[in-house]
Amino acid sequence: MKKLVVTLIVIFATSSVALADWTLVFNDMYTDKGLDDAVVYALSEGYSPDQIMKTALPIEGLPQDELIKALFCALAPLDAVYEGAKTNNIADEKVTQGYDLALAECPNALEEQAAAATQQNNPALVPAQGNNSANFASPSTFQ
Repeated sequence: MKKLVVTLIVIFATSSVALADWTLVFNDMYTDKGLDDAVVYALSEGYSPDQIMKTALPIEGLPQDELIKALFCALAPLDAVYEGAKTNNIADEKVTQGYDLALAECPNALEEQAAAATQQNNPALVPAQGNNSANFASPSTFQ
């Protein structure tokens, strides 16, 4: 029993250190390279929008809509951004403002994300590659 308790304490301590490490890197990156790079880093390390928001929101002077914009531009999953905002008490209007900022600053990334989501949800909605109109012909029209 004593070994189990010691093992659990060691696991908790190492996971706490790991959590602290990524937040320190995030904050350093924010200071050195800016919010967009810090968000891309955190997402690439597997941290959720909720975890990123919890880390970034205490930063003095950081507008919530800028954080939301950075998440959208970094292609964080839309549902995860909305859920994270709700969990972190970010008003819907701030999420909308952040999305509008993302549309203005990184529209290509958002278009690619929307196209990928559409294709993933319903591959039949995505047209075949190429400009040949025959790509869209129904097989029943062939003689």
